[in-house]
Amino acid sequence: MNSRQLFGRTLLRVPALILLAAGCALADRNPGVTEEVTVVLPSYPAELPPLTGWLLVWEEGSAEARQILPPETRSVTLRLLKNRCSPALFFPLNISPESSAGSEGAYLQVFQGGGCIYPFSVDASWQDGFGAKLLLDILTHQGGEYKELRSFCESFNWKRFQNEIAALADQDPFYNPWNINRGKIFASFAAGKFSKTLLKEDAANADEGSLAYVPLAGYTLGQ
Repeated sequence: MNSRQLFGRTLLRVPALILLAAGCALADRNPGVTEEVTVVLPSYPAELPPLTGWLLVWEEGSAEARQILPPETRSVTLRLLKNRCSPALFFPLNISPESSAGSEGAYLQVFQGGGCIYPFSVDASWQDGFGAKLLLDILTHQGGEYKELRSFCESFNWKRFQNEIAALADQDPFYNPWNINRGKIFASFAAGKFSKTLLKEDAANADEGSLAYVPLAGYTLGQ
């Protein structure tokens, strides 16, 4: 299955039982209306390597927008499509010993990002980062038509998706959502057969876990 099949028209064939119950309805919505939304960053544990900045990533007009934020940033205001599913991600950055501070290239990215999906939440958390990144990748993927990708994302129940990940994290303190197999998730979207069983960790997906997951960083970094 190629990327066009995965992210193009085929992606829209998703059964109603996994669509909007608490998701983003398309009715009574002007696609061009935006509003300023204040998003709260996740809390960075003091015992981890010193924080020297944040990489903010969000979707802006079908493209991925990025901005470096100071380490003391606690919230940020973004202009987002009003009441439409929009991801925001915050990646902790540490200083790179080979570079001086001041640009994205001067930082070392050690950790996966925390995130949230507006309008369901404006408080970014580490466990919601995976879902936010998944949504971001769908919306900014250039192999599909943006209107169709946006239509799918408005229909899918992202709130339930994030809640299912939270439930798994509650059941297992060592659960890492970044070990979910993204390929299987995308294939299930295209086939219209998404199941919450796909949110379990997949040992074959180790490459996705190359960056540390902040809630487990004390174990993965040997602290």
